[in-house]
Amino acid sequence: TLMVLIYVILGIAVFTVTFLTLLEKALRYIGKISSAIQNISEGDLNTTVEVIGDDEFTQMAVNLNKMMEDIRRLMDKEREAERTKNELITNVAHDLRTPLTSIIGYLELLSGKVQIPQEMQKKYIDIAYAKSKRLEKLIEDLFGFTKMNYGKMTMHVGKVDVVKLLSQLLEEFYPSFMEKDLAYEFQSNVTAKDIKADGNLLARLFDNLINNAIKYVDET
Repeated sequence: TLMVLIYVILGIAVFTVTFLTLLEKALRYIGKISSAIQNISEGDLNTTVEVIGDDEFTQMAVNLNKMMEDIRRLMDKEREAERTKNELITNVAHDLRTPLTSIIGYLELLSGKVQIPQEMQKKYIDIAYAKSKRLEKLIEDLFGFTKMNYGKMTMHVGKVDVVKLLSQLLEEFYPSFMEKDLAYEFQSNVTAKDIKADGNLLARLFDNLINNAIKYVDET
């Protein structure tokens, strides 16, 4: 009977020690999870919890890590969307400024004190009108961009005479060349060269290149 009692006491002692040891580990793990949640609440989104064991607390840690990974992914997408939006606004503002500058330049020539032959007046008016139509198209594109995700746009590919396009664009920049006291010469070994491209986008590309060349000529 005494031996049985001793065995019972030893069993209770072993159980108690084992229980307290497991309880201490569980409490420490709960403390880590609680500390991670506290860090997250303070804005540390790089917080993760070490996954230990295979119980309810382990699943809690797994779910917490997955939640933080999802949040980081969403925030990265949000930052990319914001960056793309700002880049789009900058590009569109630049594209709108280029034809507007040309229009103002030709109107200033027409309204200036220097007498311009009637034939040249008509030519300048035609160029200003063409630039106005391009400006209108750019504004339409801007409204179109707002209906798309991240500023993506559809290309309208067709036949474009790149020689004629470049010649017209350089002529349209005539007031800007005059203002900077610059001269240009356009040479081509062919009178025409058709390529497949989006005419509007190609015109915007060359517009930007010519405009930047004029704008930064003083820095060269």
